[in-house]
Amino acid sequence: MSEELLKAIVQLFAIVAKERITEDERANIKEFLSLHLNQEATRYYLTLFDDFCKANKRLVEPGLNVDEATLEFVDDWSQIIQIAKKVNQALTMQQKAILSVKIIELCYADGELSERQSNLIYYIGEALKIPKKDVKAITMFVIGQDIEELASKTF
Repeated sequence: MSEELLKAIVQLFAIVAKERITEDERANIKEFLSLHLNQEATRYYLTLFDDFCKANKRLVEPGLNVDEATLEFVDDWSQIIQIAKKVNQALTMQQKAILSVKIIELCYADGELSERQSNLIYYIGEALKIPKKDVKAITMFVIGQDIEELASKTF
């Protein structure tokens, strides 16, 4: 994976995690990075993740006549679109599906999906050109708790 692509993926993780960053979420990101990188690079990209989370800068001008949640959504969406362009050029559909699994795991690290996280999962799937039914199936697989749910023909 190129450095530019890794930075884009880490930035995507930061967008998803910015609502509340728990140790479980951070450990999830570290695990993902460790699978693809050596220890030094893992530390670098984990620090980059922390920096992206702290920065959390708005791309949309705040003088618009809309509420804070709408501004945040528009800002997140514009960043997701920019990142998805890079990811769509570099990854295969299978790799994007795995990235989607990691994003959902990150969202569900604390055992809950907030409305914002559910929306982000949906919109990131759209931006990555993953069919809705696949995003739904991946989500059900990741958050599935019971063997009968996981035994569904959908998977």
